[in-house]
Amino acid sequence: MKKIVPMIFLLAIIFLTGCEQVDLSKISEDDINRITEQVIVCDPPYIRHASGCCIDRDGNDICDNDETLSGSDEITCELPYIKIAGDCCVDNNNNSVCDSDEETTLNQCTDECSTDRCSGREYIACLRQEDSCYDEINKGIVTGKCDVECKIDENCDSNEKCDNYVCVEKECKQVKVPYEVEENYTEEECTETPIGEKEAEYKVEELLCEYVQITDIDQCNEYPYSMCKDGNTCTDYHHIIYSVTNYEDESAEFTFELGHIQNIGGKDRQIGVSSVADSIITQTLKPYVFKNFEVEYCMTGGSDECWIEAKDIPTVDSGVTVLTCQDVTKTRTVTEYKMETVCE
Repeated sequence: MKKIVPMIFLLAIIFLTGCEQVDLSKISEDDINRITEQVIVCDPPYIRHASGCCIDRDGNDICDNDETLSGSDEITCELPYIKIAGDCCVDNNNNSVCDSDEETTLNQCTDECSTDRCSGREYIACLRQEDSCYDEINKGIVTGKCDVECKIDENCDSNEKCDNYVCVEKECKQVKVPYEVEENYTEEECTETPIGEKEAEYKVEELLCEYVQITDIDQCNEYPYSMCKDGNTCTDYHHIIYSVTNYEDESAEFTFELGHIQNIGGKDRQIGVSSVADSIITQTLKPYVFKNFEVEYCMTGGSDECWIEAKDIPTVDSGVTVLTCQDVTKTRTVTEYKMETVCE
């Protein structure tokens, strides 16, 4: 708010003269000077003169316009003073009119407040603005103002939480919390080691034991007897078939010899010798699968019996094992539980 000082002196004189009981003739010039000194203040290089100020550049307490200037009578005024009618006067509002010559006006702004206040939880600050008046500024929710203790939990102690801008004690309870740990344990591990071997198991079945005596050349010309013809001579025909089944869990190679028994002064084994087929046959048999071992040959002599003989039987694991066991230390992850205090 602006204070207009130069008018106070005139107001005082008017007030005094307006009072019927005041005799102006009794007010001395010294009294007037004392009043004037209190209400008129001039900043250097200006000095007080009469009811105003004048410039005194040379500091000799004489207004420059009252003394003869050397070289020039021109008076220069420096802001905030301006030159009016050959003298300098104050023009604080820079409107080219001496402040003492213009009508005194009061500051038109009005203070909105005189102190801070609260609107619920909101803090309303009373702050001075550029126009020198105080206005209300809404600062919102401010910690420490308007009973606002907190805005977030971190504003409270560790055992408290922020509830509606107030720190309240948390509700705590014991809960079971799972966690994982590594533990060692012992487990028995066993291994089977096979020992020894045995001959592969198999089964033999006779399927055909055929003997045909060739009596004339015409018969010898017929198939399959023609294989026994040698010019105009024919020998007897022999046809033998045996099936062999592998009883093992793995494939194995078997060799058998086949023939017939001729009744000539006793039963003698005969081996078929032929350019068509050998009497010794080798075949690989898959597990639990049979194959036929078959031979045809020509040999003179009757027969009512055939034979088969194993010449090479493969060996396989005996199936006998030794069980070896030992304790082995292992590691595993297990879940355990602990009690903890949880506050909400």
